[in-house]
Amino acid sequence: MTARSPRPVPPKPSSGKTGKTHGWNIDFPIVAALSSLRMRAKVLILCVSCTLGALCIQALFFQSSASAILYGQERESVLRSLTSMQSELYMWIKSYENDLIKVYNRSDFIADLSAARDAAGPAGAADAVLRERYRRVAYDLALSVFDASQQVSALYVYGANGGLLSSYRSASTPRANYPEDIFSDSGAYNSPAVASYVASEVKAMLVSSYRNPSMNREVLRFVLKIYAKDASRRTGFVVCDVDAGSFRRIVGKYLISPGQVVWLQPTGDRPALSYGESAGRLLQAYDAATRVVEAGSSPLGGPSGPRDYALFGVPQEKYDLTAYSLTPNAVLEEGQRSLARNLLVIAALVVAVAIAGAAAVSLTLTRTLTRISATLRRIRDGETGLRLEGLKNDEVGELGHAANEMLDRIQGLIAEEYEAELLLRRAECAALQAQVNPHFLYNSLDTMAGIASANGCPQVGSLCRALSSTFRYAIGSQGNLATVRSEIVNVKNYAYVMDARTSGGVRLDIRVDRDILEERVPRLCLQPLVENALLHGLREVRGEKILVIAGEARDGRIRLTVEDNGVGMGADEIEAVLAGRPEDALASESSIGIRNINSRIKLLFGEDYGVRIESAPGSGCAVSIVVPRNAEPAGAVVPGGEAQS
Repeated sequence: MTARSPRPVPPKPSSGKTGKTHGWNIDFPIVAALSSLRMRAKVLILCVSCTLGALCIQALFFQSSASAILYGQERESVLRSLTSMQSELYMWIKSYENDLIKVYNRSDFIADLSAARDAAGPAGAADAVLRERYRRVAYDLALSVFDASQQVSALYVYGANGGLLSSYRSASTPRANYPEDIFSDSGAYNSPAVASYVASEVKAMLVSSYRNPSMNREVLRFVLKIYAKDASRRTGFVVCDVDAGSFRRIVGKYLISPGQVVWLQPTGDRPALSYGESAGRLLQAYDAATRVVEAGSSPLGGPSGPRDYALFGVPQEKYDLTAYSLTPNAVLEEGQRSLARNLLVIAALVVAVAIAGAAAVSLTLTRTLTRISATLRRIRDGETGLRLEGLKNDEVGELGHAANEMLDRIQGLIAEEYEAELLLRRAECAALQAQVNPHFLYNSLDTMAGIASANGCPQVGSLCRALSSTFRYAIGSQGNLATVRSEIVNVKNYAYVMDARTSGGVRLDIRVDRDILEERVPRLCLQPLVENALLHGLREVRGEKILVIAGEARDGRIRLTVEDNGVGMGADEIEAVLAGRPEDALASESSIGIRNINSRIKLLFGEDYGVRIESAPGSGCAVSIVVPRNAEPAGAVVPGGEAQS
């Protein structure tokens, strides 16, 4: 669509003030500008307009909402979530405590612990006796009481005086290790919290944690005191370290907003584990709250960081483990119920605006698209000569031009493929017609061979049989490919005939690997190379004439080489032999030569394959054909026959 020129603005009556255009005069330039834009720009303007409209409507609705009510609803939701999480965590922690209590099933061990506490003499001597007698008690307790799903990482049993009696560790490599004794490095394994608990009068199980530096992961720790039978005296304690992964999965289930951070922390101890991404001001608020709890105070109800974050906490039913939640106020004030209602209204308005905008945009596209669709249907039904017309300079027009180019290329490729197929058929016919092909000829040669043998002329008989086999191979084979073995047999017969004809005394040396004898190569590809070597390369040679036929497989390719010690050829001659298009070589009515073989190979297998010539004047010539290994035969029939000696 061409842009319309703006209408001239009629002059206003002079009033001493600067004149301004009326609003209805501005519409036409805007419409013209929008009409000249591409589809991408039109869609962008439409999306921006819809988004801005939706944001304005959303702001109007949220202004009328009561923020206090919304905050209260979200607060109750967070507290309910934390309460449910604490209930589930309590059941898990309680299961660990129940399993640790089973240490009392070892009545002999409990009795010896009590006796060691009351025994006279140094405490270390009593611990040494217990350590020798019960060195496997931690190992037995860890493997017999706990199952694999509880992920017990380490278990330690200590005496009344804090001496280690027995230990179990699930990993003990230099890069993945747990401490041999939690008191060996108080800073690394948070042992002061355990020592403080053991020295206190608290009987409930301690829940603590530490970060394993070698494993680089959080480890949850449970500590249970062991008492004598009358429960009046502490005789030892058990420390159980657990991988925090299972507990992290439980905490992760109860996150209700993407910006929320939830963590578990005993009073006066470090955070046991946390869940959620904390960065920037949220990280500052988290650090401030955890420091207050670690100092032994409660951060609830007091300043704990930036004011734009809300902090909630729910204590554990039995254990000293409080669940805290730090959530941005912006997330809490979103309002679940009111937001859902508002979003429905906004969605309806956005849909209405989008439909109206899409209808307006489609008016400029429907006509062209309909015409293009109709033309493409006609092309699909067989009218391949049609092309899209009346295209504009927009995305639809570019699509139409691309479709026209694609149709032209497809039509050209079809023509090229058809021409190549014809040329291959023509080359096959030329390859057959270039040989002497009457059937009666090789039958007569067979008869002559029999007569010659009967009359005492074995050389004439062998010559007739070799020539007969050569003719039979030429007219009896069908298809484009034959085996290397068949080509070698045919070359032997041909070389025998030529040697007898010219009395040249050529020594034929065949060096073909056995593992490629059944590989497929273009039929009648070696005989022309041997013929060229005999007639052009070795004819003028004085002395020993050597003709070598070599074959090998390397890098997924088959290379067959015919090499002679003849007169050779120069670079210009080599370029003249291989020059020209494959189509021209195959269309030629001349006999089968190197150009014909090169063209057939390239048409069959591609430009990466063909004939290679290495030669220099006076130093012989080596002509190689290169074809892919495991070539698919195109209806080739493997000819038979044996070489005549």
